[in-house]
Amino acid sequence: MKPLFYAAAALALAGCSINRGFSDHLPRLNSPSAKSVSELGRCLSEKWSSLGATTQTVSSKKDDVLYVYANDHKAGLRDRANVTTGITGTGSQVLLFEIQSHRPLDMKYREAAISCL
Repeated sequence: MKPLFYAAAALALAGCSINRGFSDHLPRLNSPSAKSVSELGRCLSEKWSSLGATTQTVSSKKDDVLYVYANDHKAGLRDRANVTTGITGTGSQVLLFEIQSHRPLDMKYREAAISCL
């Protein structure tokens, strides 16, 4: 019974850690796009995966936000894009947050996000 409890606790903590640190940073990109939320999310996920990142897409019905996560352990990069419906009700708006542990700064995920706009 104890091993099951420890496994469940580890799984819960791992799920919480995916967001850790992003709220402490200002967005590196804040831009509108003519693409829909789903089109932009799909483009980000595909481009970031092609750069070698592990990606995850999470939709929040409560906040009406599509979160796209990228984690590149080799480059020491973690990115999160918050994609929402545009201010006018058409297109989308993206906020990109980045955390990088290695220097010099690597801008390839930001450049890929800009190419999706």
